[in-house]
Amino acid sequence: MLSRSSSKQAAAIAQAVLELVNLKPTVIRGNASEIMAVAGAAGVTTKGVDSTAEPEEALELGKRLAAETNCVVAISGATDLASCLMPQHFVV
Repeated sequence: MLSRSSSKQAAAIAQAVLELVNLKPTVIRGNASEIMAVAGAAGVTTKGVDSTAEPEEALELGKRLAAETNCVVAISGATDLASCLMPQHFVV
């Protein structure tokens, strides 16, 4: 359960991420948990700078994020994944 200050901090971070995405970046890079959070997955957690998910778990959300933002999405991890010019395709 998040404390009140943690909830406010999470909301502020989410708002900042939305503002950044609205600036139309050409590349969005993050670990699997970060990409899942940016794509709007509920209940996504991270452990410090480490992801709690594998890149393959974020693949579908990464595809959706690439299509919605019309940019390259890179998911880092043991196996790095990146979208190409056609967002429905990812390369390893």
